[in-house]
Amino acid sequence: MMGPDTDPISQRKIIVECPSCQTRFGVKSELVQGQRMPHFHCSKCDTVFKVDLTMLRSQQPLPFNSNMGQLNVVANNIRKKAGNITSSNLHNLHRNEEKEEANYKEEDAPDKNQLSFLGDTKKPGFWGKFLGKPLLSDNSWHDLFTAIMPVAAFLFALMLASGYFFFKPSAAEGILQRLHPQMYRPAPAGLYIKETSVKRTNLDSGEEIILISGEIVNSTSSSFNDIMLQARLYDKNEDTLDEIIATAASTLSNTTIQSLSPEMIRGIQRSRLRSFLLKPGANHRFTLAFTDGLLHRAQLYSIRIYSVRPALVENR
Repeated sequence: MMGPDTDPISQRKIIVECPSCQTRFGVKSELVQGQRMPHFHCSKCDTVFKVDLTMLRSQQPLPFNSNMGQLNVVANNIRKKAGNITSSNLHNLHRNEEKEEANYKEEDAPDKNQLSFLGDTKKPGFWGKFLGKPLLSDNSWHDLFTAIMPVAAFLFALMLASGYFFFKPSAAEGILQRLHPQMYRPAPAGLYIKETSVKRTNLDSGEEIILISGEIVNSTSSSFNDIMLQARLYDKNEDTLDEIIATAASTLSNTTIQSLSPEMIRGIQRSRLRSFLLKPGANHRFTLAFTDGLLHRAQLYSIRIYSVRPALVENR
C-alpha cells in the first residue's frame, strides 16, 4: 500500500490512495485535523481503510499533478533569476499562482459520490457498512405501503367475516342458499314422513331383502325436485347393521321388485326421476330396499329426510 501524499500548496490537502483499487482522492486536511488514524471509504470498490497521519508527516511529499510541479519550477526559476522584482511582476506572479491553485482545486477536488470521510471510528464489520445507508427511500416505503394496504384490508375483512359466520352459521347458510338456490339443504319443518312400514321379502333369485316404505308430506309453501332419505337397520342391542342414503324420487315404489336382482335394485334406488316435483300440499310414496348386510340380525329400523333440493321454479 502506498502511503498518503500531501498537497504541496500550504498543506491544504492530503492525497489518499485506496489500497484495493489504487484510486487516489484528495481530502482537505482540516477534516482530519487532530486525528491520528481516520477511516476512509472508497465508493468505487466499497473498501474501508484507515491512514496513519504520523506517516503523513514523515514521508517526502510527491507532486499532486504535473501542473503543480511545473508551477513550482517556474516560480523558483523566476525568483532565482530576478534580483529585483518589480511590484507589477510580483502581482502577475501572485495572480498566476492563484489561478493555478484554483485550477488545481477544481480538477482534483474529491467527488462526494466517490469518497466519504467516516471520522476516527472503528472499521465496521459485514453488516456495519449497511447500517449507515437507508434500506428503502421514502418513495420506496410509500410504494411498499401502497402495495400492502389492499392485501391487509382484504385479510382483515376476511377475518371479520369468518368470525361472524362462525358464531352465526345460519347467516352463512342463508348466503349459500341465495348464491346456489338449488343447493341441497336440511329439510324444513313442514316436510315430514308418515305411515312407515318394513317387511322382509325374497327375490325370485332367492336373496332376502328388507323393504321400508312410507309417505312424504309437504305442508310447506315450497316445491322440491329431490328428497334424499337416510335409513338404518339395527340389531336388538340398537347397534347399526347397515345404512343407505337414497333418493325418494325413484321408481322403486312402482316396480315389481321380486323379479329384479340386488344390483338392479341398487341402480334404480340411486336414479332420480328428472320430472319429479313435490308441490306444496302434495304427498309422495317411496320405497327403500336393503339388499346386503347382516339382514337376518335386523330387529329395528329408522328413517328420516336427509336433505332436500328446492325447485328452481315453483309451481303452485
